[in-house]
This record gives sequence, C-alpha cells and structure tokens, in this order.
Amino acid sequence: MKKLVFVLFALLIFTAGTAVASDYYWSGGDPNNNLISDPDNYWDGDYAGIPPGLGDILYFDYEWSSLMEMDETVDTEVAEVYLGKATEDVVFEMNVTGGSLQVSNKFVMSKDNKSGMEATLNMSGGTISTGGWFTIGSSQKGTVNITGGLIDVGSKLAMGMYGDGSGVLNLDGGTVIAGEIDIVGQSSTEPTVVNISDGTLILDGNQVTQVGDYVTSGKIVSTKQDFGIAAEYDEENNETVVTASLELTVANNPIPADNSAGVDYDRDMLDWTAGTEADKHDVYFGYNEADVEAADTSSDLYLGRIDPNEIAVDYIMGIPHYWRVDEVSADGTEIWTGDVWSFTPQNQFMIDDFEDYTGDEGSRVFEVWNDGVGYSTPDIVPGNGTGSQVGYAESPYVEQSGSGNGQMMPVYYNNDEAPYYSLITRTFETVQDFTREEIQAIGFNFKGTEDNDVEPIYLIVEDDMGNQAKLSYAGDAEDIAFGPIANWDSGFRFNADLADASSQGADLTQVKKVHIQIGEETASAPAGSGMVLIDNVSIFAPRCIWDSTGDGTPDSFLQTADFNHDCTVDEADMLYMAGQWLDSDQTLTAEEPDQAHKLVHYDFNGITDPNTIFDISGNGYDAYPTTGDTAVVQSSGGYNGSGYADFDGNFHFLAPGEAFSSLTDQVTISMWLKIPDTGAYQDVMRIYRIQWRDESARINLTPEKSIRFFSGSGDKELDGVNEYYPSDADQRWVHYAFVKDAGASRATIYMDGLPVETNYNADIEIIGSEIVNASLGGVREATGWGRMEGDMDEVQVYDYALAPAEILYLADVPSMTIPLADNSADVDDSGEINLSDYALMAGEWLKTELWPEPLY
Repeated sequence: MKKLVFVLFALLIFTAGTAVASDYYWSGGDPNNNLISDPDNYWDGDYAGIPPGLGDILYFDYEWSSLMEMDETVDTEVAEVYLGKATEDVVFEMNVTGGSLQVSNKFVMSKDNKSGMEATLNMSGGTISTGGWFTIGSSQKGTVNITGGLIDVGSKLAMGMYGDGSGVLNLDGGTVIAGEIDIVGQSSTEPTVVNISDGTLILDGNQVTQVGDYVTSGKIVSTKQDFGIAAEYDEENNETVVTASLELTVANNPIPADNSAGVDYDRDMLDWTAGTEADKHDVYFGYNEADVEAADTSSDLYLGRIDPNEIAVDYIMGIPHYWRVDEVSADGTEIWTGDVWSFTPQNQFMIDDFEDYTGDEGSRVFEVWNDGVGYSTPDIVPGNGTGSQVGYAESPYVEQSGSGNGQMMPVYYNNDEAPYYSLITRTFETVQDFTREEIQAIGFNFKGTEDNDVEPIYLIVEDDMGNQAKLSYAGDAEDIAFGPIANWDSGFRFNADLADASSQGADLTQVKKVHIQIGEETASAPAGSGMVLIDNVSIFAPRCIWDSTGDGTPDSFLQTADFNHDCTVDEADMLYMAGQWLDSDQTLTAEEPDQAHKLVHYDFNGITDPNTIFDISGNGYDAYPTTGDTAVVQSSGGYNGSGYADFDGNFHFLAPGEAFSSLTDQVTISMWLKIPDTGAYQDVMRIYRIQWRDESARINLTPEKSIRFFSGSGDKELDGVNEYYPSDADQRWVHYAFVKDAGASRATIYMDGLPVETNYNADIEIIGSEIVNASLGGVREATGWGRMEGDMDEVQVYDYALAPAEILYLADVPSMTIPLADNSADVDDSGEINLSDYALMAGEWLKTELWPEPLY
C-alpha cells in the first residue's frame, strides 16, 4: 500500500487587519545606511515606514543610488528580488557581509532585456536562500563574487538565460547549494562561467556527469593553481560536491564518469585526462572496489603500462565496474596513484519506452503495436480480430503522465465479446537476438485501474518460424485492477525469465514478434473488460530485483536479511539492524485520557431535537446545524447503539471557536465513522481561524479512499498526513484518532487503536486564540469540497497529544500487542531484534543475489 504524507506550504496571503503584499522600489540611502531592510531606502508607497516582509517584491533599479547592503543586523523574508532591473547603463551592486535574506520565490540579477542595468553581488558572509530559481544574468550581465557565506538555491541556479544574458560565479570561498545548475550564456561577447578556487558548489543528487560535461566545455573552471575541478557524489547525503581540489598530477576526468550508471554497453572503452607529469599509465580494472584499490602490477587486474590515455575493455551489463589509473613519470621512478573510479553499464536493451510516439501519421503508437481493430490511414492495416485497442481516441493517443513524466501505451481490452481475449503485437523489421551479451530476462511495467475486470496478463515471444513461448505474470492476477490509474507509483513490473521461453521451443536468437495478451485464448464466454497502461518493454541482464514475483515477500532467505533491498548483505544492512537493536513488540493496556483536558464531547445520544447537539464534556460548547439546513440525528444505532449523526450531504454542525482557544502545539481529535465510498472529496471536520477556508485543522476524505489530517497555524501553513481507510469502512464503525504534537514534530493517524501513518516533520503549531468556529460534517459553499455523506459518533477533542494507551481507551480496546513499527530486521520473526537475528544475517554476509541467477 502506498502511504502518502503531505506537507503543505504556501505563501502567506494576508487577510483583513494584516499587511498587503507590496512592490518595493529602491531609492537608496546615505553612505552610512544602504541596508536592504530599512524602509526609508525605498520610494514612498502604501508601505511607507514598514520594512519589507514576507510576500513583498523588491526592485533594485535606481541608477543614482546603485548600492545596497546586508550586514549582521538584517533578517528579512520576501517573495522575490530583482537586482538590476532597469534600462540604465550602470552596474547595481549588492554587498553582503552578514545577516539573512530568505526569498520564497526567485532571485533575479539583470532582468531587463535591453541595453540595461548589470548587477554584481559581492558576498563575504551571511545567507541568501531562495525557494525557486537564483538567476545570474537573466538578460544582461550578472556577476557573483563570493568569498564567504552561503547561497542556498531552492531549485535551479541559472546563468545567462535570455536576451544578451551572461553570468559569472566567482566561487573563491563560501558555499553555493542548488537543486541543479543550468549554465547557458546567451551573450556573444561576455563569458558565462563558474570559476572555483576555494569555494564549494553542492548540487542535489548525482550530477557528476553533467558537471564533467561543463568542465569539458569550459563552463566550470578551476582558478586554483595546480588543481582541477573535482566532482564527487556523496551517496549518504545524495548530493554532488564540486570543488577545485583535484591534483592535476593524477589522472582525472574519467570517462565514463565516476559513479555513473546506465553507461552505453557498446562503448567498451575507458578514457581519462592524463596527469600533468605523466608519460605512461598503469591501468587496473575489475568488479570489486577493494580489489582494484589494493591491486599492483602483479595482480590479474593489471591491464598494463600504456602510452595513450584510453584503453578498450569488455563491459558486463548491469554490474558495477571499478578502475584505477596510476600516472607514471618518463623515467618510471615516480608513480602518482589514482582514485578508484566506478561505473555501471546499462542492464537492459529497450524494446519500446513509448517516448517517441506522436499524433502524426507514421509515428502513432497503434501503427507499431497492432491491435484488434487495425487502422486505415495512411494505409489500411487490418487488426488481429481480438478485443484489444491500442491508444486513446484522441491525439497523441498515448498517456503522457507516466513514470518519470514519460509516455505510456494505453491498451483497452474487451473480452466480453468473441474471441473473449485481447492481443497486441510488436513486429520487428529484422530478427532480434534475445540472448545477446548477458540478457536473461524480459518484462514491462503496467498499471491498471480499479474499474478493470480481473483477467490474466501474458507476454509471448515468437521467433521467425512462428514458434511461440508464453510467459505468465508471476504476481497477483488482481494487480491489473489495482487503482487509481492516476497514481503511477502503484504500478507493477511484469518480470519473466527467458529460460522459461527457451524451454517452450522458441528460438531466442531469432525473435520476430513480441505479444502482450490479456485474457485466455481458450475462453468461451464473456470475461470482462478494462484498460491497462504499458511502459518500458525491455530485455535485461540479471539485476537487483527484490521480490521478482511482485507478491510483497522476499524471493529468498538472503533477501530476508537484505534490509535496504540492494541485493547484497553488507555494512549498510548491519547499520540498519543496529538502529533497531533490541526493539520489540509491546503490549499496551488502555488508560482513560485526562478528562480535565477534554475540550468538547459530542456523543449524539438522547437527541430529540437535532437543532442542538449537546456537549457532554461539561464545558457547554453545544453545536448547531447551519441556518436553513435540516440535520439528521438517529436516536438509536451508532457505535454504542444510542444515537449518531446521519450526514446526507445536505447539512453540517457548527461548534463555537472558544472551545478550542487553548490549542497550541498539541491536539487530539477522536471520532467513530462509517464511511461510504462516494468517489468524491468530502469534509469530515474543519476548525477555522480568522475566516472561512483558513483552517487550523482539517479532516477530509478523498476519492482514492484515504482520510487526511491537516493541522497548523492557518494561512494555509499546515502539516499533513494521509492514509487509506479500511476496505470495509462502509460496513462497520471504525475508530479514528488524529494526534498532533508540534513540539515532537509529529502528526499521526490512528485506526481502531493502531497508529497507521505518521508525518515526522509536523512542527507547525495551532493558534487556538484565533479559532472562530468548527464544522462537523461539511463546509460552506464554494470551497471545492463536498459535505460528508456517512455516519459519525462520539466526537471528542483534547488539547494535548494522547498517548497510545489513551487512544486504545477511546477505541474501546482493552489491550493490544503493538508490533514493531519496522520489523524488517526481525529476521526470525520472534518479535524482538536481537542476537538471533544478527546470527542469521551474518550467515548471508557479503553475499549478492541477482535475478535471474546469472549464467556468466
């Protein structure tokens, strides 16, 4: 089950009684005060005397006072900054020695697309952070000189993007962090370049290859004498660190790039830039990092001493390759030992990833994959007569929201009419060798919808003589009907061992066709219909696949001890176990919550007039239906048989805001619900502050059959947590508890006494003093959410985070054994992670398991 945690953040939209976001235009100060935070340094406007703040946009474009400064006294938050946005032929300077500037959106230097103002940022300390782009030289020249401090870019560091834009980043100290970097350079006269001496550039993820390309093209340059650019991927922090720390006497700039994956299998070469003193090169190559690091000229891994800085080697698909180059002086007396580099060749050959299909004739998906109906333009091509149809009815016929935002092939199957099965076929122009290199398996991704009728799915390989091999899906047949279709994360992988095809008589060296079949060709009666998305049809080498059958369980005992699912039992798994050492199942006994901290309690019992819902907490905060609505409260039934609210989508109750005034960093909301599946967005409860649609807490239902809990300060600053509710939630009363503890950075949903999902970054407090009212069962009009259709009982709210034992009490569970929150390291299933589990893991130590089992 896919668990989703939502953390919502949006810019503050100020309402009545608060400041309105403004545009600030720089007018400049005196030589003793050019601070960005001083309102007197901007032209008068509605904001006169008010320092710039969150939501405001700052423009620095005044040619007569073209200097702005930041020092340690500055702590400013704004929406956007434009440094040098004017058609003036001057340079606007920003000097930063300390302080903090937080820009929620973008920071742009040299915006005007004419012969306009240039911009220079000089930084020796302090912090500038953005939520969006940081652009150096948008349409004119921009320069950043940094010797200290931090520039933290929320998304892209962009340089020389438009018009006559150029950008220079002189990184002589300090740090620049960015999600990605895009070094363009539009100017024909000014350079766009990153110059690094003693500073550090940090990029998200593994961008070693891209940095290497920029180094090769001269867009990232070392200005530190005797050192080159080093780009290293930090796997633990998932970031690429770029510095001018590469000793140029050693081999550098490896191709394939260090830590690169998916390298072209057919390349079969190693290249590098020679060290500055090198005359020859000792090359070592193997498949174990430690062995390559320890190798010397007597090792089997030694490829020889060569003159050119390249050598041909044999790649093996899908496994890590390690290599080292030691540089050798002309007289052979000096050797400069190199680093161990690694790369992994591609582990598959793609049959079809569906990315190149369009709506144009000749490139339509149904022109390549023949279905049951065929097509008539530009040529007449008959279908195969089965119940299949490839592609949507409208151009471009493919789904464009697939995995990685790519394209997928829609396949409709109608097995309700003869011949009661569906088949699609890809025919190759020339026969394909499915045994080439290390190929041993075939597969594709697929995604169905919950509306599909369950039918088996097959992959069929056919050789040029018409011999076929039929391969079955090893997972659950009902996977074809697992929805919703929009959530590709819940898709599945069809994996098949090609050895099963060979045993059926198909010649895998002469493959002419690949078929995908839904349903049984032997069917003699209507069997159902639906639609499936297909992606990434490929043949591949043995690779790391944890749970090749897709049934959610490990394939082997080794996989049971492989906690991080990388198919090797190693140090990472040991550290994982250590983090859970001696954790065990716990038995909890229910405890009554502190009634003194109960804010409201609506039990819906004994209600003869549904126009008043009594608060039995003793606090007197009765709830009432909204004006003009007719409430429905049943006097019997419900969770405890004494009455419940029967919401029909036409009313909701309002409770006074004073009831919740004590809420700050903690809250618990408890209720019993019976929820029918309406396929719509519905509100269960909202607690409002200031005005409608500005909530401190919200509980609602989604069409995906999940329940969501949001809580926070309002102004759309809310922490969220989400979980699917039980499949039988419409048939029985289910207890739900929603617990927020901002001090512990935690928000949790409980169902029937058990915690089912937690957001561990939930630290936004509730401002109880600003709450005006709360709604049960719905919202006002024009919110985009419907009123609740379902049953509600025993609603209680507390102003503290109830403990698990107290949640059990409200869920009417006397005691419960709470299993390990994560029992993956409990290898022996004893309920405790201890020496027995360690011994079992040690028995698999340093073993690797790929699927299928390699034949090489």
